[in-house]
Amino acid sequence: GFSGSISPSGNNTIISYAGGDIEPNQSLTFTFEATLQSNLANEQVIPNTATITSATTLPGESPFERTLDPISANADLTVGTPDLRVTKTDSVDSSSPEETLIYTITVENTGNYRAENVTVTETVPDSTTFNSSSSSPTIWTNTTGVTYTTTIPVIEPNTTASVTFAVLVDSEIPTNIDQITNTVTANDDGTNGDDPTPENNTFTDTDSLDAAPDL
Repeated sequence: GFSGSISPSGNNTIISYAGGDIEPNQSLTFTFEATLQSNLANEQVIPNTATITSATTLPGESPFERTLDPISANADLTVGTPDLRVTKTDSVDSSSPEETLIYTITVENTGNYRAENVTVTETVPDSTTFNSSSSSPTIWTNTTGVTYTTTIPVIEPNTTASVTFAVLVDSEIPTNIDQITNTVTANDDGTNGDDPTPENNTFTDTDSLDAAPDL
C-alpha cells in the first residue's frame, strides 16, 4: 500500500505518498492538514500544487506499457481577514446645554472574513453624562470611569452593524468648553487575523456648543 513521507524543499514542505497501486476505474483520496503562520498578510496567496507521477510495475519491455507525464493541479488559498471601519453621527452640527445627543455608530466589515466579538468602545465627552435610556436598545457596560463598551457578536464580510450611544449635555458649561467631541473605536478579538487597516477603526464626531458663559 501507500506510505507517506514529509521532506523540506526551500520554503516549502513536500508531502509524498508512494508505493501503492491504483486499479482501473479506482479512485483514492489523500488528505493532509496544514496550519497557516500567524504573520500572513491579508490577500496573500498561499500556493498549493498536487502532482501525480506513475511508475511501471511490468518487468522488462512490454507493448502494453506506456509512459505518462506528471499530472498537476493547483488549489491556491487566499488569506482572508476581517477589516473593520467605524463611522458615527449624531445628525447635528451644534448642541446646547441639557440637550440629548444620540450617536448612531456604524461598524462595517470590508474584509473577506467574518469579524467576531467586535468590541465598540465609547468615552463620554467632557461636560456630558451617559444617557442609558436614549441609548436603547444598545446595552453598554461601564468599564472604567467614563469609558463604556458594547459587543457585537459577529459581523460578516461586506456587512454592517449599528449601535446607539447617547449623552446628555450638562446644564452648566465651563467657559473653556466650546464643543462636544466624541470618539469611538471598534476592534474584533483577532481570532480570524489582524485588521489590515487599524487606522480606520476610530472615528470622531465634533459638535460646536452654544452655551452662555458660566459666570
